[in-house]
Amino acid sequence: MWGIWVAAATFVAFIVLLVVELVGGIRMQGRRRRAVQSLAQRLGLRYSKRARDLAHLRGLLDTLGQDPKSAENVLYGVWRGHQVHVFMTLILTSSFGGRWQRGNHFVCFLLEHRGRLPELLVAPPWPRWNVDLTRDRRKIQLESAEFSKAFGVRSRCPKLAYDICHPRMMEYLLANKDLTLQVVGNCLALYVGYYDRSLIDVEEIPDVLNQLVEIRELIPGFVLQTTYEEVE
Repeated sequence: MWGIWVAAATFVAFIVLLVVELVGGIRMQGRRRRAVQSLAQRLGLRYSKRARDLAHLRGLLDTLGQDPKSAENVLYGVWRGHQVHVFMTLILTSSFGGRWQRGNHFVCFLLEHRGRLPELLVAPPWPRWNVDLTRDRRKIQLESAEFSKAFGVRSRCPKLAYDICHPRMMEYLLANKDLTLQVVGNCLALYVGYYDRSLIDVEEIPDVLNQLVEIRELIPGFVLQTTYEEVE
C-alpha cells in the first residue's frame, strides 16, 4: 500500500511541476511579446503576432524553406534603408535515423535585396543545421583553415560561396561566431539563438539588425547582378 501512495504522490508532483512550467512558459511568452511590441514602437517598425498573417513574409519564408506556422513575434519595416523582418522561428536542426527530429528556436533577421541568388549557408558546426537544407548541398572548402574550422559553408554554387566569403566577410564572421548566414533568392538572413542561449534578449535586436546591414554592405555589388549557375 505504501508503494502505491508513493507512486501516486510522485505522479501528482510530476503533474504539478508540468503545469507550473507550462504556466511559466506562457507568462514568459507574453512578456516577450509585449517587449517586442514596445521595441517596435521605439524603432519605428511594425509588429505582427504571427508571420502567416503577412502575405509578403509568407512568400519570403517559402524562399528560405521555412514554415510560416513556425514564425511568430514579427517586427518589420525599413531599417537603415533596407526592408527587414525579425521573427522567432523553430527550425529543424537534427535528424536521427529518420525516426525523430529535433528543432531549436532561433531569431531570424531577414533583409531583402535586389539579387536572385542560389542558396548559400554559412553556419557554425553545431548544431547540425536544418537537415533538409544541408542534405543535398555541397560542402565548400575555403582557403582559410581558421574560417573552415569555425563555419561550415554549403551551396550548390561554389562561385557564389567564394564571391561572398571573401577575406573581409570571413574576418567579420569570425568576429561574430554566434551568427548563421543564409543567402537565397532575394533574401539575406541571419539566425541567432543556439548553444546555451535559446533566444537573444529583445534589447539586442537593434544591434543584430545593424550587423545584418553591415553584412549586406560587405557583399560586393556585382554579386547581386550576376546570374549564377548551380552545380549538381
